[in-house]
Amino acid sequence: MGKPVIAIDVDDVLSSQIEVFIEFSNIYFGTSLTLDDFQEPGEYWSYYSQIWKISKEEGDRRYRQFIEAGYPVRQAITDEVKDAIERLRQHYTLEIVTSRDAETSEPTKEWLLAYFPDVFRGIHFTTLWDETSKQVSKARICQEIGASYLIDDNAEHCNLAAEIGVKSLLFGEWGWNKYQDLHPEVLRVDNWK
Repeated sequence: MGKPVIAIDVDDVLSSQIEVFIEFSNIYFGTSLTLDDFQEPGEYWSYYSQIWKISKEEGDRRYRQFIEAGYPVRQAITDEVKDAIERLRQHYTLEIVTSRDAETSEPTKEWLLAYFPDVFRGIHFTTLWDETSKQVSKARICQEIGASYLIDDNAEHCNLAAEIGVKSLLFGEWGWNKYQDLHPEVLRVDNWK
């Protein structure tokens, strides 16, 4: 019998997308965002539009610009994360399950392998942003890979996974995840420690 499987999200879990997003927004759009701005309650799927106080369509356009400028693979992996992943891999099989789109899949794989060679058994991408494909939830991917656990910053992903028996850890306290109702089997965690 193999080790239990943990599915781990990338953005704002394994690395801090918020930090590079703030840099991008402040440079490209002249904002003066700080981490404190991301405590404002809001819906996950249009959170950046809310922060910018613009329409969802304009927010989507700007987010595409963020992707095209290569910001997702500029995210740093902290020593705290590296240490935690190293400890976990001794007792668990680790898999990446991310909502990053197909457009960023190859750069994401290269970026992850640079930080974590031979650590993750697999890297899985949902098709949530791809309107031409059948959408696949993280809960379904967790089921397919036999994950016992999911670590994610999106309450919806955690709730759906918990509903099918995957123990879920809701990572971080951000405006997009700290005001939602949680399934009884979802545990909130603040950081990797």
